[in-house]
Amino acid sequence: AKAEAQGRLAEAARSAVQRLVEDEERAIGASTRAKEESVAAAANSQQLSKRIAACRRRMDAARGEDLDAARRELAELEAERRRVDSEAAARRRQADEVEAGSKQRAVLLRVSQQLAEEFDSASQVERSSAEQAEAR
Repeated sequence: AKAEAQGRLAEAARSAVQRLVEDEERAIGASTRAKEESVAAAANSQQLSKRIAACRRRMDAARGEDLDAARRELAELEAERRRVDSEAAARRRQADEVEAGSKQRAVLLRVSQQLAEEFDSASQVERSSAEQAEAR
């Protein structure tokens, strides 16, 4: 009975290890996507910065209605850049959080693997002892 219980514990530990491995694979994919989205947002922000600089140059040369239109365009571009920068920062934070979780899962994985091995070993010793006792 004790060997059976240890066997069930070993199986539960192996199952936990498998779930941790699957979680880690999903997390790696999420981290990769978040990093790619962050890079794309940073490139978009850089393009917006160039458009803002061009708009400011137009404002310097503009008068009257052209100046008002350039000011509106500048305000829109700056708002868009703030949104894009905020989005990029959120993606970077998400990637950082996923990587921090990955480190925690790595620790859990090692502990779970050690537990599974110890339960397997204890189960084998218990079975061996039971078989020797039965043989006597």
